[in-house]
Amino acid sequence: MDMQPATTCKKTPQKIKYGGVDQVLVLAALVAAASAGGPAAYSTYTAPASYGSVGATHESTIKGYGGNSVISQYSKAVDSAYSSVRKYDTRISNDAQALAYAPAYAPASYAAPAVAAYGGYAAPALAARAYAAPALASYGGYAAPALAARAYAAPALASYGGYAAPALAARAYATPAISAYGGYAAPALAARAYGAPALASYGGYAAPALAAHAYAAPGLSAYGAPAGIVSHVSFAGLGANYGW
Repeated sequence: MDMQPATTCKKTPQKIKYGGVDQVLVLAALVAAASAGGPAAYSTYTAPASYGSVGATHESTIKGYGGNSVISQYSKAVDSAYSSVRKYDTRISNDAQALAYAPAYAPASYAAPAVAAYGGYAAPALAARAYAAPALASYGGYAAPALAARAYAAPALASYGGYAAPALAARAYATPAISAYGGYAAPALAARAYGAPALASYGGYAAPALAAHAYAAPGLSAYGAPAGIVSHVSFAGLGANYGW
């Protein structure tokens, strides 16, 4: 049996050279992967010139027995390179306390006296209208002198009545004057008798004249009666004229 020596085979690696087409395909695959968006989720950060902001929040709620009272607190703090913000909010509610303070609404009934106070000031305003009465009384005062003018008619009538007395007294020279003062005194008394009409107008010496003759009384009454008929009164004022 022939013995042949063993032979070993060695493979030398060979370099594979890719042509231009293979290089184009590799570049196209890289471009497609870049345009596809990369991973499913990622975040990009832009590094600012300073540190980022830091924030913190806190919230707590405390409820009392049966939920009648609730205390809620909320706080927030944000610090950044450009600003700093702090916010606090606290709310407290107590239903039981609200029910306990219900009688506090009773003071609303004090509104009635407030209305009565305004009504009290209206009374002086109405009382101010009473000043119109003196104004009317002042006009009425001028009418009184006009009526008083009728009183002047009495002296005028009395003056006419006075002249009647001397006429009656002249008839008394026969015996009463002579019997009282004597025979020679009669002319002197007769001269003085003419002054009697002036005094008789006042009523002093008129009494003897009326006592001597009763006819003098009808004469005076006759002249006195028509005076009331012929009297006239006129009034002009306040935009009206009256006469009667």
